[in-house]
Amino acid sequence: MAGGAYSLGLCVLAAAVALLVRLAVSRRGAGGDEIRVPRKRAAALELSEQHLHAVVANAPLVLFALDAQGVFTLSEGKALGALGRQPGQVVGQSIFDVHRDHPEVRDCFRRALAGETVIFTDRTPNYTFELWVIPRKDSSGTVMGVIGVSLDVTERVQAEQQARSAEDRWQLAVRGNNDGIYDWDAATGKVFYSPRWKQILGYEDGEIENRSEEWTSRIHPDDLEMVQRAERDHLERVTPYYHTEYRLRAKDGSYRWVLARGQAQWDAAGHPLRFIGSHTDITEHKLAEHALQRAKEEAEAANRAKSQFLANMSHEMRTPLNGIIGMSELALDTELSAEQREYLATVKSSAESLLMTIDEVLDFARVETGTIELAATAFRLRQSLDETIECLAPRALEKGLRLKSEISPDAPEVVLGDAARLRQVLTHLAGNAIKFTDQGEVRLSAAVESEDASGLCLHFTVTDTGIGIAGAKLGCIFDAFTQADGSLTRRHGGVGLGLSISSKLVRLMGGTIWAENREGGGSAFHFTIRCRRTAAPAPPDPRQPEQRASQGAPERHAHVLVAEDNAVNQRLVKRMLEKSGCSTVVVGDGREAVKAVGSEAFDLVLMDIQMPVMDGCEAAALIRQREKQTGAHVPIVALTAHTMNADRERCFAAGMDAFLSKPVQTATLFQTIHGFIGVSA
Repeated sequence: MAGGAYSLGLCVLAAAVALLVRLAVSRRGAGGDEIRVPRKRAAALELSEQHLHAVVANAPLVLFALDAQGVFTLSEGKALGALGRQPGQVVGQSIFDVHRDHPEVRDCFRRALAGETVIFTDRTPNYTFELWVIPRKDSSGTVMGVIGVSLDVTERVQAEQQARSAEDRWQLAVRGNNDGIYDWDAATGKVFYSPRWKQILGYEDGEIENRSEEWTSRIHPDDLEMVQRAERDHLERVTPYYHTEYRLRAKDGSYRWVLARGQAQWDAAGHPLRFIGSHTDITEHKLAEHALQRAKEEAEAANRAKSQFLANMSHEMRTPLNGIIGMSELALDTELSAEQREYLATVKSSAESLLMTIDEVLDFARVETGTIELAATAFRLRQSLDETIECLAPRALEKGLRLKSEISPDAPEVVLGDAARLRQVLTHLAGNAIKFTDQGEVRLSAAVESEDASGLCLHFTVTDTGIGIAGAKLGCIFDAFTQADGSLTRRHGGVGLGLSISSKLVRLMGGTIWAENREGGGSAFHFTIRCRRTAAPAPPDPRQPEQRASQGAPERHAHVLVAEDNAVNQRLVKRMLEKSGCSTVVVGDGREAVKAVGSEAFDLVLMDIQMPVMDGCEAAALIRQREKQTGAHVPIVALTAHTMNADRERCFAAGMDAFLSKPVQTATLFQTIHGFIGVSA
């Protein structure tokens, strides 16, 4: 387009020059003398001059003529305005005076007056003109003057400069971002690949031809359909731009990942004209991404393995402890000498202490592996504090300590949160307070710290009158395996996990925890949790007189199926049930349990989870499936050494009605049974 316009301009100039020559020659004879022409000829010449003036007045050029001494005899044209002159303004003036400050122009006209045809480009900061200067000679070859044309090409030159500048910027940007460029011409089917495009694949510029097949043949077979679909969607204007990631085969046979981006150009009919875009080498990014994904999968697998290990550890430790504690309880209910009772009470107490240590280690591991999940149930706030007090009362009484609790009047009666985890934190803190206090009291308190649209912030405090905390230890007592007194002569036991577990549980509940020494002696542990008010009914408080009364009178004896593979636990549970008047049937695996329920009526089933042949969850699911045809429903209570949240969820998903973890206290077992069939121990 630009080249055609330029050629057309030259044709106009040539025609103007030819007309100018004819006019000049027609008005003078061969010797240069002015001649008279016929009237018709003069009219034709007049018309030609009018045409010439029309061309000159509308084209960006100047027509000029000089005599043999270099004096202007003609100066016409629209482009004179760019020079700050009017048509005819310099007629009668010498070219050497008019351009005294332009030696290049003066030299150009000297050469033309000497007989040379000169083509010259006059460049200044403000304009650019192209000059064609032609000598006008007589028949003997003597130069009688010059004629010429000067074309204003300022706009064209500026456009070319801008285009070159844009091209330079584009090339600089391409080199700077290290991308490979491609350019596909839809009309010809030709494609251009930049040297960097080829270098990404390990090739020099001349080693790959600029053919579209060089691209399509290198796309990974698994990516080809996706790439073609993305390209087709863009060319059909389904997507506003082309953007995808895929693999290309490199020179060494490996595959390089590229981020391909592009934009098409369409004609008025919507047909693609060009498709231009870039390739960014993202191989290292993809390799890092894949490595991160593998690491994530390996970490998840490791966490699953840890969770499974913890579940197995819980089962293997709790199963024998269930036997030790349970049999000790049964033995303590028999006639014993004082010495025997002391020995058995020591065994039971030691087993319970070991169980607490195991629970701390397992809880710490659960928190570390992220397998602890919070429950959101309605519970009574005062009941949680009172139950903590009741649990710790024997230890406080043994040391002669007062154990108290108080709740501020503005605290709600029922809240929505995890009551079990709250009691766990309170028990850890209050238990530590009792441990490190020899006289005085331990006090638990609760108050509302703040409330907004997101819920309540409750503030709990556990204070004591004990030995306090060394100043150097205040900043690290919540770290794992850290104790306030770590010396070999320390008076108090523990593995240093209770406070660390409490800290992590508090964070899980959306709060913070801290400790301080009290003025006058003792320490104070503070923590906050986030919860909500709720109108949902809380479970009944079994400590209320009416609740205890309802559990006091046995209604009838129950027939219970015990599914348990451990021989010690079989005897333990059987004796516990039979001492209360219940009849029992004991089986050693899940398949036998399913068979027994199908052949005999039971009031309740106590089901272990981990058993040979068929586990407890599978057995419960089969029993529930059979009940869909019969319409019956026997309560199934999980009685297991597995204590993970996932185990609890699996039991309920299989259709079990309740979940008890080993070692189970006799009172807890019969309270659960009573809830289903109205039987009390």
